[in-house]
Amino acid sequence: MNENADKEQSGEDQGDEILEEFVNPMSQVYFRAGLLVMRELIAREMGRGTMVDSSVRKFWIHELCPDPGQPRRMDWAELTVEKGDGWDVNPNLTAETEALPVAFNYVESLEQLRGAGNEIKNPEG
Repeated sequence: MNENADKEQSGEDQGDEILEEFVNPMSQVYFRAGLLVMRELIAREMGRGTMVDSSVRKFWIHELCPDPGQPRRMDWAELTVEKGDGWDVNPNLTAETEALPVAFNYVESLEQLRGAGNEIKNPEG
């Protein structure tokens, strides 16, 4: 039996399909998404009804990458490039751009939980 067949049977490469969905390594995308989520949650929590939220959103680690802005859904033009008679994935898509919708979905999920009357509590008390 060859090595690939062994991996398929053992389930070792089940994550390959998920990894292929990103242009950049998944660890880079999710690391940036985590930073975006935390910045957005801090901005929303500290800035409820004040101008503090925009001040918090200005903070970013520019040595890591350019500031991608607030979490948001992606625009088709950012994700794709015209290729011959169709479309292809944009090869210049950055990890921080790919992180935007991941962060957006997470923040929106938390807001929906909060809106449904569920308190988001600290597990330590």
